[in-house]
Amino acid sequence: MNKELIIDGTDHVAGKLAAFIAKKALEGYTIHVLCAEKLVFTGPMHRRVSMYKSYLNKRNVVNPARGAFHYKEPSKYFRKVFRNMACRKTVRGKEAANRISVYEGIPKQFENVERLVVPKALREVTTDIDRKFIYLGDLLSKFGWNCATLCESLKEDLLAREKMLKEKALKQKSEIENLKESESFKAEVDKKMSQYA
Repeated sequence: MNKELIIDGTDHVAGKLAAFIAKKALEGYTIHVLCAEKLVFTGPMHRRVSMYKSYLNKRNVVNPARGAFHYKEPSKYFRKVFRNMACRKTVRGKEAANRISVYEGIPKQFENVERLVVPKALREVTTDIDRKFIYLGDLLSKFGWNCATLCESLKEDLLAREKMLKEKALKQKSEIENLKESESFKAEVDKKMSQYA
């Protein structure tokens, strides 16, 4: 049984997806979450901005080098969303956290690989379609994450290559089907089969 999941995080509600992957990681699955910048937080932008500003004020008074660490990359920020759901201070939770990988965009090693979605974490399924929402990448772009355009352009290039390969594969398949239906192919098969009769 394959215990590896590759999930495209586009338009997934961050908290609901984190709960799902926490449960799967505790069950022993290795999980890769792609497109972390396209994860969704419900609610208006100004509310999330004020929450992030209050998060920036949290620090260790004795020694700030001990934390709290204010991540600006969507992948690291999403890991903070996930980590409390996996009981990270237990041995089982630490092992589960080590089985989770989060990426911005789609890395090259996941090109032409089937990417899953989690229906019960999709924004269209779980929330009111009229409710305001923001993408994690848009929020963190206001606080110093400046790789959004690069990440989007690399993702578009990868998707274009995948589309071209799919079209090529479909074309080859249709050519093979046409060849199988041709009279010359059937005559050649009959000739070969007659040798073994």
